[in-house]
Amino acid sequence: MNRMTNKIQILLCFILLQLITSCNESPEFQPQAVRVETSHPQYMTFRNTLRIQGNVEAENYANICARVDGNLDIMKVDKGDKVKKGQTLFQVDKENLEHEVKVSINNCNVEKMILEKAKLDYQIQKIKTESAREDYLRAKTLVKKHAVSESYYEDMLHDYSSSKSRLKLAKTNVKHSEISLERAENNLRIAQKKLADSKITASYPGVITKTFHETDEYVKKGDCVVRLEELDRLNVTAYINSEYYSQIRKNKTEANIYSLNGKKIVKTYITYKSPNIDTTTRNFEIELILPEQKKLVSGMLCNIEVILSEKKAYGVPEDAVIMRSGGKTSIFIAKKSKAVEKNVRTGLIYRGYIELTGKIKPNINVITKGQAFLNDGTRIKVMNKQNNKHEKTDNVSK
Repeated sequence: MNRMTNKIQILLCFILLQLITSCNESPEFQPQAVRVETSHPQYMTFRNTLRIQGNVEAENYANICARVDGNLDIMKVDKGDKVKKGQTLFQVDKENLEHEVKVSINNCNVEKMILEKAKLDYQIQKIKTESAREDYLRAKTLVKKHAVSESYYEDMLHDYSSSKSRLKLAKTNVKHSEISLERAENNLRIAQKKLADSKITASYPGVITKTFHETDEYVKKGDCVVRLEELDRLNVTAYINSEYYSQIRKNKTEANIYSLNGKKIVKTYITYKSPNIDTTTRNFEIELILPEQKKLVSGMLCNIEVILSEKKAYGVPEDAVIMRSGGKTSIFIAKKSKAVEKNVRTGLIYRGYIELTGKIKPNINVITKGQAFLNDGTRIKVMNKQNNKHEKTDNVSK
């Protein structure tokens, strides 16, 4: 039985040896090339928009808010009062902020005197150091001639070294005083800015239609104090989710106004953004000046298309971009019959195209089909002709 087992094992080893030999003698295994399609990056307009509804109002109004925290010391207006442009409406924490400015001015004066003293000390020490240097050099010459003792020479050397150290210290004190003065001047500018921000004036003529606080009440920065309405203009007000707050820029963010049936009426800009976010709804208010037109009147609803961002950039079909582990994205480029993987950064998605940020070569051959079967270095066969035309379009897509 054991002999039979040994024979079988010897036979299997011989067969295995023959297989290995035949494999070594056969040509290398060549994997089949993956068929792919490619295209160049397209230079196009990318837009990111937000669609909301707004109210058309007969008056252009703004909720005037406090810019600093503190007591409402001065309230110059009441409901129903007409105000002129530049007229003072209210002032917050006037006495305390004026006191802070005075204290800051005194601190600046003190720091100026300290700096002046430090500079004088430095000049005095500089003279002393020069004198000590001359004494040292004289002692150095005399000790070689045995005109003075070694101890005298060492004393002069010690005095000169000590004087140089005190000169360094005096120079450091001057630098320290300069920095302290600069800090005091910055604090003064901050105090003056707070005092200026505490006094709120009317930015346009109008009527006070509502007051939210009374004199001596405590208000925080962003708290609405009065509502000022302008009577001879129409505007549109709307509310946007707080996640878009940083993307809305006053007088810069463009918007299109549409009627409820989808007809475009006018192009305008966002002219007001609330300084705070409603804690209940987590929304914030925007306003848009409505240019002269006849299709919208006070009390109507309208649709607003807010253009959050718009730019021209290179893009590739969305399917060409592959997500990798760690949140990385990459594309495959056809290069010498091989697929080369390239990490990329992406931006907006527009009409099935995704923006490629950073430096992009417009003539690269991006693999747009078949990339799911590729790895870096995979042999490929391009099945299409290159399309070099760049798309141009003005349609909007979120």
